[in-house]
Amino acid sequence: MELLENAMERQQIIDKNTKIEKIECYVEMIKSRRRWGGLVSKETALNLEGLIVDSIGMLQVLSCGEPKSVVDIGSGSGILGLVLAVMCPEWKVSMVESSGRKCAFLAEAKWAMEVENASVVRARAQSLVGAVQYDVAVSRAAGTISMIAPMALGLLRPGGRYVALKRRDIGSEVEDAGPVLSELGGEVVGIILPGSPPDWEAPGRTSLVAIDKM
Repeated sequence: MELLENAMERQQIIDKNTKIEKIECYVEMIKSRRRWGGLVSKETALNLEGLIVDSIGMLQVLSCGEPKSVVDIGSGSGILGLVLAVMCPEWKVSMVESSGRKCAFLAEAKWAMEVENASVVRARAQSLVGAVQYDVAVSRAAGTISMIAPMALGLLRPGGRYVALKRRDIGSEVEDAGPVLSELGGEVVGIILPGSPPDWEAPGRTSLVAIDKM
């Protein structure tokens, strides 16, 4: 997993070998249970390393070394939540997912990977608003910013940050979300194009949108 190793080096991730072993375990589990859990498409399964690298890219706008409570909204197969939990053992990551089968997979995967700082919450994210608050909310392929921001900001403490992993061309979506964010007290503090060094052989195809709750 050369791309993974390069991404970890770029983000100055420590204890690389142990974490790579956990990720390799995760990749094998997704491939073997993909159809049972409806986890990812066949095409996605062929590009898992690239998606994992995208998830690690979130650490450009989040500090890995500091303890944080993190909620992964619509965790799905855990490509975001489990990967961040592995990379940042100081964090407490709650993976919120409504699908029973996906929750079963997440629970099995976290046990097999020995990821003690992640938990599985079977629920719709909107049902948790007002009941719990986190330092950070993250999402990947969960819907537009206008759709997800009310849930994400509702789950954050004041001063918390919501980071959305989005497609590369995100300008119009952020602009459309402006009125919603203004009403909710959210402020876009950065649109980051992570990019990939040429030797990664993985051209930048994603953007990160960082929104702080005022």
